[in-house]
Amino acid sequence: MLSFFRVNALYQIFSLLILLIVSRIHIFLNGSPELIPELQWMLVGEQINKGFVMYSDIWDNTAPFSAMVYAGIDSIVGRSQFAYQFLALFVAAFQVIYFNVVINNRDIFPKRTYLPGLMYVIFLNISIDCTTLSPVLMGTSFLLLAFGTIVKQVNRLEATDEVFEIGFLIGVATLFYPPACVFILWAIASLLFFSGATLRQHSLAMFGFLFPLFLTGLFFYLDGTYDDFFQIFISSVFQIRQYNLNDFRTLLATLLLPFIFAVLGFLRLVNATGFVNFQLRCQQVMMLWGLTGFLSIGLMPFLAPMQFIIFVPALAFFATNFFSSFKKHGWPKCFF
Repeated sequence: MLSFFRVNALYQIFSLLILLIVSRIHIFLNGSPELIPELQWMLVGEQINKGFVMYSDIWDNTAPFSAMVYAGIDSIVGRSQFAYQFLALFVAAFQVIYFNVVINNRDIFPKRTYLPGLMYVIFLNISIDCTTLSPVLMGTSFLLLAFGTIVKQVNRLEATDEVFEIGFLIGVATLFYPPACVFILWAIASLLFFSGATLRQHSLAMFGFLFPLFLTGLFFYLDGTYDDFFQIFISSVFQIRQYNLNDFRTLLATLLLPFIFAVLGFLRLVNATGFVNFQLRCQQVMMLWGLTGFLSIGLMPFLAPMQFIIFVPALAFFATNFFSSFKKHGWPKCFF
């Protein structure tokens, strides 16, 4: 399979889509148990459509944009787990294709390959709760768009006013999934170390990040519910949480293999040769993504494999480095 996706051909995009669909077809055919978070999101959407106001009448800390999406789904199909899984498939397909297209079009690896998309598909299906339309899945889409813009800035070696777009996208991601707010640190650090961004452009990126947050706060202020919005949503993001030890054991069993491959891929880069300066900078940008992801763990509302979707781009990136570093027949053929 790895040898097949090494081939640089346009039809590989369709191969990735087919693989993604096949990986989830059993869920559509056989169904899956409804998750507690899914029921919570469905209830939020249902109550909004009944006329109740988020945070004032509905005491739930679901992010505003995610709540809007769930309300939209409820207004069309009502409570439907299938709709959540079906839409999650489309979001996942976008992420897989966009991630691989950015890497190939920007020549982030020495050779164009579709292994990044393959790794993304595999890691995005590591657990059954990753197949639903979660806030983290939706928020990660906007972080990926920010990554695509950062790569352009790094490639130019001189930042432009597109840095506003980077901050804006991270702000939108935060309104879908609050722990994504820490990725503004990733963006600022990436621009600071790997581009020629000026103080004005750093300020522009920060303004872009705050702009959608300000507009959302202004909406609730004009609606007369800002205090509820602040207390239930904003304050809850930074509250101290206590996690069950069993949650960590489950996560360790689920996520151990993806993280091992990513770490091995990172270690192979330490002494690797043949990369140009731009590719090295992109590797460092992705390393910062992974480190920032660890900062977001403390802000996660609960611990579950789905919450670690935010790590998938970095895991897929470094795992690709690990597997692509071997020759076509470097390992026994049965593995490939």
